[in-house]
Amino acid sequence: MKVVAITNANSSELSSNTATALGVPATVPDAPTGLVVSSLSNTTALASWTAPADDGGDSISAYSVNLSCTFVNATDTFCTLSGLTAGARVTVTVGATNLMGTGPTVSYAITMPGGSSGSPGGSGSGSTATSAAEVPRGAAPLVVPRRIIVPVQPTPAPSVLSGPVVAPGRGFDPNVGTRATIGGAPATVSKRPLGNQGLSVQAGAFELGVMLSTPSSTGGVSSENPSNSPELSVPTGESTKVAGAGLLPGSSLQVWLPGRTGADARELARIPVSEDGTFDSELSFTAERSEVPIPIGRQVLQVTGYDEDGNQTVVDMTINIAQGSPQPEPNRAVGALPDLSRGQSLATSAGVPETVTIEVQPEQRSVAVLSGQWEFSVEVPEGSGDVGEAESGGSITLVQSTVARVSGDGFQPDTRVDIWLFSDPTLLGSVIVEADGSFTGEVYLDARFAIAGEHTLQLQGVAEDGFIKAANLGVEVQEPVELTTQSASGLVWWVAGGFLILLLVLFLVIAALRRRA
Repeated sequence: MKVVAITNANSSELSSNTATALGVPATVPDAPTGLVVSSLSNTTALASWTAPADDGGDSISAYSVNLSCTFVNATDTFCTLSGLTAGARVTVTVGATNLMGTGPTVSYAITMPGGSSGSPGGSGSGSTATSAAEVPRGAAPLVVPRRIIVPVQPTPAPSVLSGPVVAPGRGFDPNVGTRATIGGAPATVSKRPLGNQGLSVQAGAFELGVMLSTPSSTGGVSSENPSNSPELSVPTGESTKVAGAGLLPGSSLQVWLPGRTGADARELARIPVSEDGTFDSELSFTAERSEVPIPIGRQVLQVTGYDEDGNQTVVDMTINIAQGSPQPEPNRAVGALPDLSRGQSLATSAGVPETVTIEVQPEQRSVAVLSGQWEFSVEVPEGSGDVGEAESGGSITLVQSTVARVSGDGFQPDTRVDIWLFSDPTLLGSVIVEADGSFTGEVYLDARFAIAGEHTLQLQGVAEDGFIKAANLGVEVQEPVELTTQSASGLVWWVAGGFLILLLVLFLVIAALRRRA
């Protein structure tokens, strides 16, 4: 932009009376997106939205709301509406503001609960039909599903919880994604990756960072999941660093794995909050020998604490407990690996023995272990050994330096099935489970490790419930039959001797017939 000063002494453009201003053009922001309004009581509601994709070239300084809405910070993408009328239809309009002004707005309509109709609130009427004025002539009434309203809950005194917080009407579905409540009311929560080995989560003043303790090739952050948001994967048996701020000094942060319903919850950690509201600890995903193992797979991780104002803060986020490195599965009932003789069998779930069916098919040269939810099968090809009936299962004989076929079904896709042979645990091989939960593969009985004698053959995989299922079969490994030089020479003499005897018998028969004639 060029500015020229015009005076009585001079009316033309000269270098001495001209200035040039440079600037970046700016406009008002685009409209916010994803506006949602949820009733908190008959007269209050929570509005939340997503910042505009384009801020117009200048940072957003505030949001304009057409109703009385209380912000914690001017640039927060949520606020609390108050002074509403019970049972009334309310339209909330939100626009983003920068230096150039307020841009286009986005709207959301909600019917507040209460009033004479007893409507429970929500977008549109909470009843099962609208009025005649709202339905076009000849059209079927609009059916709106009834939703559960979470009433305002009094702020509890900071205390240690005995279990995870269960919100009314919802469980712990890992596909829902990250969500939070502050003081019992839904709150906006943001989540972002910390490189590829950790995540940061923020809800109100509460901040939480979770980072793998050591870099891992099988763990890390990925958005390729049903929630389409960053999720942290932690191999079972490993640990993470947990740190954050914004909590009440002297209180505790508790970390839970609630399971699907919260009934079988596991408290992973109880972390004290320091005087400045920060916390720092390590979170282990290893169960004690006396405890049920931590399930493998995607599940909800819940953190609970109290913010600086004493409001209970709850964050539910999805975490993936990945399969750890291969290791043989012990029998936790005795605290040792199974030690079986040929014909014996033992199946375990999460290390605890369980009842299964053993199906032997000698004509198919196979033995199958069936539970009803999962199954393993071992097939011995011709020349690789033998399969027969036994009193307590199938009798399997394997030959060194040959292969055996393994297969099964009922396991988590993309997990690993490991095949072990012990007394001295030897990993014979691993097979990746297909998308339909099945697997098929072969293992080689290397004579250097598969020593002749009785052993336990173990097949183990991760079932749909997240626990390792193991089928243990007693087998006998035999050396292959080899034809040595000495035995070959002996075989030749035996054949030659038999041929001479046959000729002698034939000569005697012919001589006897001639004498009789």
